[in-house]
Amino acid sequence: MGEIDEKGRILVPVYFRERLGLKAGDKVNIEMEKAEEMPSEEAEG
Repeated sequence: MGEIDEKGRILVPVYFRERLGLKAGDKVNIEMEKAEEMPSEEAEG
């Protein structure tokens, strides 16, 4: 999704920020869990 900078912040690409209504510098809480299988891009449509 994005790179992690030297302070441990995730750098979110602009197109994700726009889709989520975020601005540069916004702080968000995220949770992640390991998926059993990654869906293929073909299945998304």
